[in-house]
Amino acid sequence: MDTDDAQAKLAGNRPKRCTESRTLESPAFVDFIARLRNNTLECDAGGKVLRLKRFISANSGPKVLHEVLEALTENTTVEALYIQNFESGFFDEHLVKLAEVLSLKRIWCLNVGENFRTTLGAWKQFTEDLKDTAVSHMYASEHHFIGTDVKHRMKAVIRETRNADPPVRDHSLEVIAQCGNMWYNPKLPMWAREMKGGTGSLVERQQMASADSSMCQLTGGARGEAKNGKAKKVGTAAARDVESFLLSKRRTFRDGKRTVRQTEAGAAYVLLESGKRKRQEKLKRERVATKRRDDEGLALSKTNQPIVSEALQLKGGAGVVGWRVRVWWPDEHVWFYGTVRSFHSDEGKHLVEYEDGDTQQISLSGGVEKVGFLKAPRAVNKNKAVGPKKPKRESTPTRKSGRTPKIRTESPPPPPGGLRGSHGIRKAAAARRLSDQLANVPKRA
Repeated sequence: MDTDDAQAKLAGNRPKRCTESRTLESPAFVDFIARLRNNTLECDAGGKVLRLKRFISANSGPKVLHEVLEALTENTTVEALYIQNFESGFFDEHLVKLAEVLSLKRIWCLNVGENFRTTLGAWKQFTEDLKDTAVSHMYASEHHFIGTDVKHRMKAVIRETRNADPPVRDHSLEVIAQCGNMWYNPKLPMWAREMKGGTGSLVERQQMASADSSMCQLTGGARGEAKNGKAKKVGTAAARDVESFLLSKRRTFRDGKRTVRQTEAGAAYVLLESGKRKRQEKLKRERVATKRRDDEGLALSKTNQPIVSEALQLKGGAGVVGWRVRVWWPDEHVWFYGTVRSFHSDEGKHLVEYEDGDTQQISLSGGVEKVGFLKAPRAVNKNKAVGPKKPKRESTPTRKSGRTPKIRTESPPPPPGGLRGSHGIRKAAAARRLSDQLANVPKRA
């Protein structure tokens, strides 16, 4: 394969059903690539942890991924790269380009799992290329290496890089805090894990931390070493960040169970999110209940419309006093429920008392679209004249039942030959054999 064909294949010039030009020319993607090139992309850990699926779709094609890898060759901030689950656009050529990016020794944490369009040969070559990188923590999907030793060779390479002295690449504390889902997750340095006195203890240990970095980036060197004969002190912002990080990662063990101690900011965030979620769920339940009530009210209004019309013809406006109604308020686009309390014949309006206690004189006309009659007063609802109630007949409880029991018929006699079924047949056959044997016995003279 010549150079031009290889570059064309790497650029993603493959026959596809849909073109990627729309994505490549979109303002959002162009801005993302520009920020990735000039180190101004806002991602995790101050731009040091790039989870690619948060910026581009998992269905992105090979040209899109090629542009991202090209931009990473100019980026000097990213230390951890998550480029997994790109099933439609990650091919062997992208593994080659990724190895080129890693050879710059800026990225030390890599997750490249679940890219199913790569081949075993490409992964074998990638394993060899890992030796010239700074990758010390990594994950790749194991389905590529089934039945081979590629995974063990790859883990051996990154283990050697991780244990190198001096280290190939310095690790930032904020990146360590953000990275996970690796074969071997990065851990906080021992000096920070053993710190018990907060910022004061951190200053006493005089570790090799950057004094001007707000994220306290480690600069390497042996424990307790000083540069130019002077101990380097940690900055105030850096010490505060390390202390809050350690507090958020502290664990307490009780009865074999692990309890995570949160920071005040973390607890406030959890409380805010839980309250927001509860309010959303409450509003959703209220909307569902309101819609169900309005649907039931519409059905009742249509059912009671003939009864209301008859009552208005017989008694006029006073015929609907006591009815349970619902009134549509167009300004608020909602139904309000209440009860008709009285009728003013001079104005031709009814006094409606709503559920919230407010009263209003309105004209109950306009059809079921504006006013709905839901439930009549008790006397009207039963269609009976109001009068004295009939006394109920008292009944004396008794243990005896007035029902005449059925007379059971006697069981029919057994059929000739004995019992029914196979048992009776065998018994009858045995009896016949016995009678035949007795008949054949010779009689005494």
